[in-house]
Amino acid sequence: MIPTAILEDDLRSIFAAGVRAVQADLLFEGREDVLDGLAGYKRVVVVGIGKASAALAGELERRTAKRIDEGFVVVPDGYADSLPSFIHRPERIRIYEAGHPTPDERSVYAARRALELAGSCGDNDLLIALISGGGSALCADFEGNIPLHEAQQVFTLLLASGVPIGDINTVRKHLSTVAGGKLAGAVRHGDVRALVLSDVISDDLSVIAGGPTVADPTTFSDARDVLLSCNLWTVVPAGVRRFIEQGCGGGFPETLKPGDPLFNRVRTRLIGGNQTALDACRKEAERRGYRTRIVETGLHGEAASVGAQ
Repeated sequence: MIPTAILEDDLRSIFAAGVRAVQADLLFEGREDVLDGLAGYKRVVVVGIGKASAALAGELERRTAKRIDEGFVVVPDGYADSLPSFIHRPERIRIYEAGHPTPDERSVYAARRALELAGSCGDNDLLIALISGGGSALCADFEGNIPLHEAQQVFTLLLASGVPIGDINTVRKHLSTVAGGKLAGAVRHGDVRALVLSDVISDDLSVIAGGPTVADPTTFSDARDVLLSCNLWTVVPAGVRRFIEQGCGGGFPETLKPGDPLFNRVRTRLIGGNQTALDACRKEAERRGYRTRIVETGLHGEAASVGAQ
């Protein structure tokens, strides 16, 4: 039997290896292709959305020296001052903080600023989008003149409902001016490269942070069905119901769909996720002499019940 002290040290080290594997500096290792050709663009603009966006921006800036012309990332409160010491703190790319998991006035500003920067891109410009979990709340303005306080109610109700994150984001994407491919859609000219760190099961790019740079296969009808299925349809504000109903009838534009020619100018790359961390944990465990098996990669549900399982 392994002594308790050694076992605890092994467990902590295995866990730490998983966490370290998804830090920004290592995520960029061996992925030089995502930064190829920057010299060919007249202007390079960076927009970062999500909890990891400041760290990703720091590493991107370190690797591209002075090639970035302008940039902006939005993270939760306190994240700007919590970057690990081994991560470069962005200088050209501004770090901004906003509300999470419920959007606030700063989230609305962040969304408008992100769309403004995306819209400023010209024919020979490049937008680099750094996407990670939390972006749906951190960078959120709302379609149909839905007021912030009504959107906040919807976010709160959905988060308390226990429905999967994909279903939550089906609703949030249809309220958002940024999610559902709309950030990429704001780039009328020029190219888009998105680097994504996943925080969702199956690494579905259309779900992570609401999929701001990828096509969205869901519809207004799907959003209504989610709210009906979790008994929230009659609970959400009446203005939100009207907006979704009008969207179902074609009164508001849908999110951007697969096959849209816009995406010919957009390249979205997954650079890390849960599997990255698990593989690192397994490697460290095997280095320490353990036989390993990854039991599950797709657990979801309430933490108390999943933890017991």
